[in-house]
Amino acid sequence: DSVSFGPKTFRGILETNGMDCEGPVSSESDPKALFLRLSRLNHSCNANCDYSWRQDIMEIYAQRKIIAGEELCIPYIDLREPRQVRRQMLKENWCFRCECEVCSAWTVASDARRVRLGELSAMMYRARAPERLVRIARKLLRLYKEECINAQSYRKEACKFGYEASLRLEDVDLAPRFARLGLQSSLICHGPAHEETQEWLEISSLWS
Repeated sequence: DSVSFGPKTFRGILETNGMDCEGPVSSESDPKALFLRLSRLNHSCNANCDYSWRQDIMEIYAQRKIIAGEELCIPYIDLREPRQVRRQMLKENWCFRCECEVCSAWTVASDARRVRLGELSAMMYRARAPERLVRIARKLLRLYKEECINAQSYRKEACKFGYEASLRLEDVDLAPRFARLGLQSSLICHGPAHEETQEWLEISSLWS
């Protein structure tokens, strides 16, 4: 409980350890769920796991190969921020100073890449011209690789915009590349049974 002053409260425990629920959310509520095991997973700014909702089931998926004995971690925040901002967000909301491998081995170059990733992601939602969208999506994918960010949800997002823009450009070489990478990322994010993965499978089959 990082919210309550004095004795722990149920609300404080829920706010600290609850995981955001997907689905329609009213403007007056922010539904969260508590899990006996999953809610105990710690944060990392390059988490090796991430969670996914499939209907009303919470599932955890490894975002990369995990060696025996390695701690399982998930991201509590958007990772496309510089270290100072990430630490401030974690301190304000969860009352701890992050000392993960990314924060401990901090470099100016890492901060610059993450800031740029955040900027490009915001630009992607504002851009309208398909040529520009493709350029942004490709830059994002390159920077995610350079920064070695494990979370595949970011790549999947870039692939979605890149694929749709490629279709508008009638680029039959680039569209299937985005489709294949989008499918790969969705499989890692959500597993094969998730509706998003099924959509990517259908898209990819068009180019096989």
